[in-house]
Amino acid sequence: TPSLSVYGTQFAEAGNEDGVRTYRRFTAFPRAAVVYAAETIQDDASAITRILDPAFDLRNTAVSSEPVAGLPVEPPRAAQAAEIVEDGSQRVVVWAQAEAPALLVLSDQWYTGWEAKVDGVPAPLLRVNAVLRGVPLAPGQHEVVFEFRPQALLAGGVLSILGLALVAVLFIST
Repeated sequence: TPSLSVYGTQFAEAGNEDGVRTYRRFTAFPRAAVVYAAETIQDDASAITRILDPAFDLRNTAVSSEPVAGLPVEPPRAAQAAEIVEDGSQRVVVWAQAEAPALLVLSDQWYTGWEAKVDGVPAPLLRVNAVLRGVPLAPGQHEVVFEFRPQALLAGGVLSILGLALVAVLFIST
């Protein structure tokens, strides 16, 4: 079976069908990590190509859809794991220690409707590594809260209340 080594992590080819190769990774990354380097690539296809490049250090560098202020392209130090202290379907709380300007990478899917707060203050939520969530961090210890608040749900609730009010007005006026 063909294998691939990316930044010291071994992958074995798990399938090759119609020119699409899939690989199995033998060592897991932490679910939440603080990284100190980021490359900005806005195009998803280019970001995925970069992530799969064997020369790319995915453990210590992120690919962000937007620039992350203060982060170099080359990692000045190794990434470190962050601690997930609450893990729900609509809320995730992470404690992270950053030794310098950093990016918290949460290995959960980026999706419209997720919001982030760092130490209680709204923070930008970035799409990282084409499909994950990331939040810029200043040096220090932080509590990062991810909450799912889809605008469509809010709009649907408001429209439902307005519809019920209209039905009530029409019922009362007849």
